[in-house]
Amino acid sequence: MPANDFIVVKSKIYMAKINVSGVVIAFVNRKEKRIAGVYSLIASGNELFKTSVGPRPLELVEEIRLNASQYDVQKEMQDRIYVFFTQRVRNDTITEFLRFIDQENEIAAENSFKRIMKSALSMDNMDMQAEFDAITYGEYSEIMVVTELDRLSYSQKKEIAKKYTDNSGETADEIVKKNIEDVTIVKFVIRSRGQVPGIGLMVFSTVLNSILYIVLKIGTHQEIAPLTEVKSLVELYRLVGSDYSKTGATDAVTQTMVKQLKGMDTEQFANDIKSGSTEKIAAMIQNAISSVNLPEAKVGVTFATMNCVRLDLMMTPSEYDASKKVEKEESDEDTKDLRKLVNVDIVLSPTSGKKVSQLQQGDIIYVLLDTSTPHGYNIANALNLIHEGKNSPIESEVYSVSYKKNEGYKIFVRLTETLYGKSIEEQDVRVKSKILEIEEDISKSKNSLIIGIVAGVIVLAIILYILLG
Repeated sequence: MPANDFIVVKSKIYMAKINVSGVVIAFVNRKEKRIAGVYSLIASGNELFKTSVGPRPLELVEEIRLNASQYDVQKEMQDRIYVFFTQRVRNDTITEFLRFIDQENEIAAENSFKRIMKSALSMDNMDMQAEFDAITYGEYSEIMVVTELDRLSYSQKKEIAKKYTDNSGETADEIVKKNIEDVTIVKFVIRSRGQVPGIGLMVFSTVLNSILYIVLKIGTHQEIAPLTEVKSLVELYRLVGSDYSKTGATDAVTQTMVKQLKGMDTEQFANDIKSGSTEKIAAMIQNAISSVNLPEAKVGVTFATMNCVRLDLMMTPSEYDASKKVEKEESDEDTKDLRKLVNVDIVLSPTSGKKVSQLQQGDIIYVLLDTSTPHGYNIANALNLIHEGKNSPIESEVYSVSYKKNEGYKIFVRLTETLYGKSIEEQDVRVKSKILEIEEDISKSKNSLIIGIVAGVIVLAIILYILLG
C-alpha cells in the first residue's frame, strides 16, 4: 500500500445481539498517528452489513450519505463512534495499527481496528469486515467536505452562498435550496515545445459571470510536470497556490498572465462553460496569454462545476490573496499542540478556590462543557456528562494559562488525550481544584476528629463524676 498521508479503514459491522449494523469509514493520519476523522452510518437491522466497502472512499461516503434516509438511524451510536475515534484512541494503538499496515498484515490491522470499534460501542460480540485504502491530504479534505455539509444549517449555508452572489440573499437562497452548481473550477495546463512550463486553476461564477480568483504557477518542466498528475483539486489548489500564500503573484510573467486572463470576455467564457466545450475554453485561455513569450504555447483544460458552499468548504480564496490578512482565532503558540477543542466553563469556588493566575500546567480543575452548541452537547453526551438533562462537571488537567490586558485570562485544559477545552475569564477568579477538594476533605476530617475527641472527653468526665460522686 502506498505511503500516502492517510490510511482509510472502510469497515462494516453487525451486532446480532441488538440487531444493529453499520458502515464506518475512519481516516488515520499517518504523520500524527491519530484518527483525524470518521464517517459512520449505524442503523437497525442487518442491511448495512451487506454493503460493499470496495469503492473508493469518496464514492463510498457519497453513496452512504445519499441512502441514509432509507434506514432507522441510530444517531447516539454514531455520536459515540465519532467522539471515541477522534478523541479517545491512544497514539500507541494507532502506531500498532500502522505497523500492521506497513507490514501488509491486513488481518492483524483489521483485528486491531475491531478492538477499537468494540471499545467505542462497548460491545464484546461483533462481526466486522474491513478493507483499506491510502489517500492524499487533498482527497481527505474533499471527503470531509461531504460530512461537513451535513452538519451545516440552512442559514449557515446561505451565509456562505451570499459571498458568491454579491451579497444577494435571494440568489443565495435559491442556490442553497436547489443545490445549484453555480461555480466552475477550470484546470489549465500550458505546454510549450514538449515542455510543461505552467499550470493554473481558475474559479468562475456562472451566476455573476465573473472570475472569482485565479492561482497560477510558472516554472521549469521539472517543477510543473508532476503537478499535472495530481488528481485532487484541493491538493492541486494548495500546491499551485502555495506561492500566493505569503506574497501573491510577484514575478512579472505570472502577473501579466493573471491580468490577461481576468480581462477575458466573461460572457463568452460563461457560454463556453454551459456548452461544455473544453476546446473553446482552452482557446480563450490560450489567446489571453498569447502575448507572453512562450513559444508555440498550447493550452489543455479540464473543468468541474459545483455548488459554491461546497467550494467554500474545500478552498479558502483569501488564503491566497495577498491583499487580505486572515486573522487566526488563536496564535500558533496557543494551539500548536491542540487537536480537538470545545468551549468550557470553569467551576468556581469563590471563597477558598485557587486563583486563575496561580494555576500551573498539570493542575486538576473542574469544568463544565458548553452544551449550548450541537458540537458541545454531542461531546458531553458521549462522555456521559448529561444526566436527567443536566450537565455534570468533569475533571480536567490545566494545559496552559495566558493573560492579555484587554482580554483577561485564556485557559486551555486537557479533557482526554486528544480533546481540549478553552475558557476565557476576564477576572482573576478562584476556581475549584482537586487539591482544594482534598484539602477540604482533610479539614473536614480534622474537624470531625476534634469534635469527636471533645465529645469523648465530656462523656468520660460525666461517667467519672457519677462513679466518684
